[in-house]
Amino acid sequence: MPPELKALVTGKRVAVVGNAQSLNSTTYGKEIDAHDVVIRINHAANFFIGSESFDGEDVDLEAAVGSKIDVWAIWDKANYVFWVDRLPKLAKEVYNKDGGVQVPLLDLAMGRRWQGFFWVPRGNNWKDHVPHVPKDAKEYSEKYLDQIQFKGELCRDFQNPSSGITVLSLLDLCQRRGTTKKAPKGRMSLGRSMEVNIYGFDFKETPTFNKPNEKITETEDGERICRFGHKFIREKDAILTMCKDNGWKLKK
Repeated sequence: MPPELKALVTGKRVAVVGNAQSLNSTTYGKEIDAHDVVIRINHAANFFIGSESFDGEDVDLEAAVGSKIDVWAIWDKANYVFWVDRLPKLAKEVYNKDGGVQVPLLDLAMGRRWQGFFWVPRGNNWKDHVPHVPKDAKEYSEKYLDQIQFKGELCRDFQNPSSGITVLSLLDLCQRRGTTKKAPKGRMSLGRSMEVNIYGFDFKETPTFNKPNEKITETEDGERICRFGHKFIREKDAILTMCKDNGWKLKK
């Protein structure tokens, strides 16, 4: 668990915003932006406000998704460095490839599944990251032991967990006594409880807005699987359990 993330969200109203196309027909924008902390994931929809391809007569993207962003959570920062120049103008301004990030970056490091999670603070160069093979593996493993164990549990439960389930599992961990996914719930002191509202998650009932032709395979047992192998129905059940346990809300 990056301690910076826990410090940021504890006692706050948090919006976690995915990118399902079903979100684009809503008017959640102002509601999302009213949260204390807005976490957006991967190809964040607000980056495409003003883009002719995604924002126009049929979709008022800002009204649907809002524009505020306090944390950008991505599946592997090292990968994003190569295509940042292709992002819309807003994203280029907020995440200058050659300068410091304007809001914190949470690297989920899913391209390095068994390593920890990496936090790039505001003002730091977003290309800086822990090397794939640390020079001192022992020192690295000791520093990130809890995170490595947590990610191991996550990967065993979901095989190839999506960025969405990873972010929500980290927030769920903020409300537990221990440092593993299965640790017992802690009783947070008055005034420190966290409220989480989840937007733009429909578990592949619709594609993500920037991947309209993404192929989804439906298995005989009702599971939906994309080419990355994410198991969306299994993740949906887990997220609904988190919502029930923590009092979170999954917005339709």
